This record gives sequence, structure tokens and C-alpha cells, in this order.
Amino acid sequence: MSAADPAGTTSPAEALEHLGRLTLREHSMQSLLQTVADLSTKVMPGNPETSISLLIKDKPSTPCTAGNSPGTATRASTAAATGRACTPRAPAS
Repeated sequence: MSAADPAGTTSPAEALEHLGRLTLREHSMQSLLQTVADLSTKVMPGNPETSISLLIKDKPSTPCTAGNSPGTATRASTAAATGRACTPRAPAS
């Protein structure tokens, strides 16, 4: 499975198998959450957007987003700017 796979091209069983093959010691929490968000967009039909929300000290946070619509890129950029994106932020210039 690659990031270029269109939405709805992966079966739920394939996605679960992929998650089951992951070695948790080889991934950060951020990369695991991003993998779940990315796989969910491949399983759902249409042009889905997904996010993972967490409660951290009773405050909601959305560290990961994935999707194929233009709005997702905007939200992901906003999340990166606020430090809430799963992918590491680029160094400030």
C-alpha cells in the first residue's frame, strides 16, 4: 500500500492485516497514528477525510489527519503550524 493508492481500494481485512504486521518497537506513536489515519482513507469509499482525536489531560487534540480533498491539506498545514500534526515539523527558517 502506498500513499498514492486511491480511496476505497483496500479492503478492511487488508488494512487490519497491515496493522497486525507492524512491529510496534519500530514506530513512534505519531507514525502509528498516521498509519491508522492513512489506512482508513484507503478503506472508505469516495473521497474520505479521516482524523484521530485524543484526550490529553482532558483536552481534545487531533494529532493526525489524512484525506484526498483540498481541505485536508489546509488542515494538515494548520496542524503542523500548531504542532499537532503526526509528521515532524520542518525546522523554522
